[in-house]
Amino acid sequence: MSVTEMFADIQLFLSADQDIREDIRKVVQLLEQTAREILTLLQSVHQPTGFKEIPNNCAKARDMFCTIRTHMADLKTKFPAEQYYRFQEHWRFVLQRLAFLAAFVGYLESETLVTREERHAWSGWPSADALLMRLSSSGYLVTRCSGAIRKERRFMRRSA
Repeated sequence: MSVTEMFADIQLFLSADQDIREDIRKVVQLLEQTAREILTLLQSVHQPTGFKEIPNNCAKARDMFCTIRTHMADLKTKFPAEQYYRFQEHWRFVLQRLAFLAAFVGYLESETLVTREERHAWSGWPSADALLMRLSSSGYLVTRCSGAIRKERRFMRRSA
């Protein structure tokens, strides 16, 4: 193999990799947009009439999670399953935000924390799938802890 052929092969590999990353970015942008819409909807609980609207807003948020499931299904088709860790930096943050939103909706509905299985069912990343679309345990714990800290801070501000 000549040097020219070797560089041509490398260029083909890099171009294919860039195409995969661009496809992933497009879907992740849709996920981020939907997550922002859900967050905006749920932030209404901080308004004076927000507590009265909780059941209605939670129902709307659950409906928006249907869109999330659609985007997640699309994302799964954008890369080979065995290369999950190669590309996961693109969607890691949005999955943590979605985990928080699922936990927030669950808390608003029942004043309990959602289980990992409930979160998987809402968001469309199956818990049984060992390689695909999972939120790492550390990411899950970070999400849970940061959500609890935010809730505690809001409570402390209201109490003061």
